[in-house]
Amino acid sequence: MSAVRALRQTLGEDAMAGLQIVINDEGRKWKDDVLVIAGERFEKRLAEEIGALRVDMAKEFATVRVDMADLRLEILKWSFVFWIGQFAAVSAMMAFLLRTIGPR
Repeated sequence: MSAVRALRQTLGEDAMAGLQIVINDEGRKWKDDVLVIAGERFEKRLAEEIGALRVDMAKEFATVRVDMADLRLEILKWSFVFWIGQFAAVSAMMAFLLRTIGPR
């Protein structure tokens, strides 16, 4: 004989129906509690991961800023070298032309 039949015979139909309602209600409450706790745990873990991601991103952005500043300095240095070279080349060509043509 199954446990349900034994309970039904012992308690009666009305009591068994009431017991089933109580068990179902408690099952729903338990399920809702489990979902709430799981949701809270997930949100907490998500917040921790997002916080860690923000810290990592801040560190990497700082590294990128330093690298960009270094590159900007390198570009500025080489552009000065380029313009000094251009000035020297143009000056040499002008001196050559002035010597070749000579004063008139």
